[in-house]
Amino acid sequence: PSPADEEDGDCVYELAGVLVHTGTSDSGHYYSFIRERRAAQPGAHPWLHFNDTLVEPFDSSEIGKNCFGGVEPVVSWDVDTNKPVQRTQVKPHSAYMLFYEKVSAHAQSRE
Repeated sequence: PSPADEEDGDCVYELAGVLVHTGTSDSGHYYSFIRERRAAQPGAHPWLHFNDTLVEPFDSSEIGKNCFGGVEPVVSWDVDTNKPVQRTQVKPHSAYMLFYEKVSAHAQSRE
């Protein structure tokens, strides 16, 4: 791409990784989701979950659910009614940093 393309804002970027923090502002843990840069098959760019010594495949359609905070439904036992009750709780994890890779100046986005 030429410097003029970059100045015009015509470059295409794809999400390449997400650094996630779980915990509180006082303590917590970091882990990441990273897209493979060199695919085993043309057009396939699987995602991986890196958490300390654990490295496992990750379904990229779950990025929002696993990275972007908010609330989630949970079922807990209610001792007063003596049965399970559904409640919502704040998710303890949220994306801390996003990483993008420049694809090209005018390319169509990959899946």
